[in-house]
Amino acid sequence: MLPISTKSNQANLFYGLLTDMLDLKDPLIVLADNIQWEIFDENFEKYYSKKGRPVKPIRVMVGLLLLKQIENLSDETSQTISKNFSLSVDSKVYDENLHLLL
Repeated sequence: MLPISTKSNQANLFYGLLTDMLDLKDPLIVLADNIQWEIFDENFEKYYSKKGRPVKPIRVMVGLLLLKQIENLSDETSQTISKNFSLSVDSKVYDENLHLLL
């Protein structure tokens, strides 16, 4: 099933913005800002079902693959990153600005 968009411009009382905690000049963040993520959504959307449990956003999946290749990460390490992201999303800690990283 395609991911459900939960974008909100409302500030969170308990969590600061991720952009305030990151170095926006970091090469990975600069790269993420320059990638046209909509292209991946448009091309991979057809492979997702409209039924079932929502999945991780396509951007996250592509971002993990790029990070794995750029940093030469093992499958196990990329799975750990993916699992940690899932825990963040499931516990509602996910910040919409996480897209800066993935």
